[in-house]
Amino acid sequence: MATAKEQCFEEALDSWESASGKKLGIDFQQWWTKNAAGVWQRETFAERVWWQVVNSWRKTKNFINGTGTGPGSVQGLRRPDITMPGPNGKDMVVDLKFTDQKGKPDGWRDGQQEDYGDINRQNHGTGDVALDKNSCGCKGEPEPETVADPFALRQPGLYFVPVPAPQGLLGPSVAPAPAPIGPLIRIPIFP
Repeated sequence: MATAKEQCFEEALDSWESASGKKLGIDFQQWWTKNAAGVWQRETFAERVWWQVVNSWRKTKNFINGTGTGPGSVQGLRRPDITMPGPNGKDMVVDLKFTDQKGKPDGWRDGQQEDYGDINRQNHGTGDVALDKNSCGCKGEPEPETVADPFALRQPGLYFVPVPAPQGLLGPSVAPAPAPIGPLIRIPIFP
């Protein structure tokens, strides 16, 4: 489950893509599995269901036999925060390491950093990649930024709004103007 900061990151990326009209090809929470040959690959939904059953059975059997790790451990299955195209066109994985759901620094879990490094070395020759407050240049909590509402009518003046009537439009009527702020500019609103 994504933390509030991870959701904020995803929403910011969606807003940027909408505003710019460019798609970066970033997928969030994409599942990766390590196949029998030791190669990491992205999963489809059908593969995900299959590997859930296989890994659950395998972990339970190994735990009962005393040869495996405890419940909740991960073996050959990862879900990085971000999967994105790398410089050579092959996928790379990035983990967001801001804070966890309890507000504490989000550290690497057992084997996570090694597995993400393996995926990136397999596809790019580089190791693990993480975005944290240091790599992003964050200094504490960001200050709220005041943004002007482009739709607020802040200028006094006459505003013409057509008024529907049973016979059709009667003509323009005058709407009350907001309190004066700034210089006097008249902005007509057209139907």
